Amino acid sequence: MNKLIEQNGHIVKELSAEVEQVKGNIMLRAAVQPLVNVVNFMRNVVKLAVEHESRLKALEEKAGVSHE
Repeated sequence: MNKLIEQNGHIVKELSAEVEQVKGNIMLRAAVQPLVNVVNFMRNVVKLAVEHESRLKALEEKAGVSHE
């Protein structure tokens, strides 16, 4: 019986440590998420700028005009 209680105590300690680690990961993710959002936003801005630039070049070529 004492051995079972000892094993359960060890399991509870391990689970408590894992819970603390998960809580830390969640807090880290919450802290980093705004930065991830900014990076994704900037990636979309760059993508749109590249698309706009290629459309502008195509129109300039079609019109026989260049701004380079």
